Amino acid sequence: MQMQELEMIDEIFQLMQHYRHLRPVQKSGLSIIEMLITDDPEWRDEVARKGGVGLICELARTWEGSPKMLGQVMTCMAYLAAEDYLEVMLCQHGALEYSASTMRAYPTNADLMTKTSLALLNLTVCEPHVEELIDKEEGRNGHPHRLAGHGRASEGRQPPHHALRRARQLLRHDRGSRVVGARRGLRAHRVGDAG
Repeated sequence: MQMQELEMIDEIFQLMQHYRHLRPVQKSGLSIIEMLITDDPEWRDEVARKGGVGLICELARTWEGSPKMLGQVMTCMAYLAAEDYLEVMLCQHGALEYSASTMRAYPTNADLMTKTSLALLNLTVCEPHVEELIDKEEGRNGHPHRLAGHGRASEGRQPPHHALRRARQLLRHDRGSRVVGARRGLRAHRVGDAG
């Protein structure tokens, strides 16, 4: 709380913006953001109020070639999107596109796919966001069963909107899951937390 009163997040964001090209600065900044927003809606609000939503989406674009950095970005997106108004803000800054692009680029990276799936789950609670994602994926190459950017059908992989629908179906059937117990994927508890 003291950090919030001192408005320290401003200084963290200024450092991250000034040293955009330095991976250690970005990595540390994202770690701090993640720690603050994990279980605290007030910090989610503060991060958004100070421009963190735009910064996180910009980092998704800047570090699209780095799975580890994208993992941190997707985790932050997932936590922020646990709030309705932040879901909308993230989508306005292109978070859906960055998440779908990450799924297409790294389909064999299990850790990144999990983080990206959780981000997509929270980014598509609002039904129009699901429709937007489906329309963009289908419009990308005119065929809903092809991965964007590929001229042939995906080999056993589903486009992000199909994977999202499947994830939602599985979560609806698994009522014992902590993820389902919260309003959204990462809202209240992480898997393995006590309570």
